[in-house]
Formats: sequence, structure tokens, C-alpha cells
Amino acid sequence: MKYFNNEGYADPTAYEALNRIQHEQNRKNYRPMVYICSPYSDKGSVSYTIACCRWTKDNNGIPISPHLLFSEIVDRHTPQERKTAVLFSKALMGRCSEVWIFGRTYTEGMIQEMKWARSKGKIIRFISEI
Repeated sequence: MKYFNNEGYADPTAYEALNRIQHEQNRKNYRPMVYICSPYSDKGSVSYTIACCRWTKDNNGIPISPHLLFSEIVDRHTPQERKTAVLFSKALMGRCSEVWIFGRTYTEGMIQEMKWARSKGKIIRFISEI
């Protein structure tokens, strides 16, 4: 898109209109990276977290779930390992543009994640049912 027309004159109106059209086309293809905040307390929660990730994918998000990524390599019952998991989760949330919170009840960990998201100015969506 050129600011000047074919005759060399400035054409800010056409330039602005073409920029807006381009921006709208880019928005249609945009899929935000979404931090998945869901209850996770045992292996049974894995299937729910996977369902949350699928729902996010189907609703134009790119799901990032620390529960699924770290559950096999971090022992969350050991204090030092739990701190490592929290550090990893914060790093991932920092890379995401949105945080989607799933469920109707929130665990202590979810509440902490909501606080981080708010403190970082993330877009937060609450999804009660999937």
C-alpha cells in the first residue's frame, strides 16, 4: 500500500482505507495463544483439560496448557518441584495474549493464575461450560 498515488500525489484517504481493509483481513486469520486455566487435581482431570484445549482450538485459539505439558515431568507434590512448575507456568502465561478460565469452581492454583493474569493485563475469558 502506497501513501502516494500513481501520479505522485499524497492520497491519505485511499491509504487509510486500504490499511483498514488489510487489518481486517489479518484479524480474520488471527488466532491468539491462549493460556488454559482449568481445574487439575488428579489424572482424571487430564481428560477435562484436553477437552478445554479442543474447545479452545475449535473457537480460534491456540491452547497452551501447563497441566498437560508438565504433569509428567514435574512432581507437583514436592515443594521445590511445585515452585518449578509455577515458574514454568508464569513463563508460558507471559507468552500468551489471553487466559481462558474453564469451569464453575476454581482451585487455589486457578485463583493464583487469575491474579497473575490480571496483574499482567491479560485478556481474561470465563467459560463455564464446554
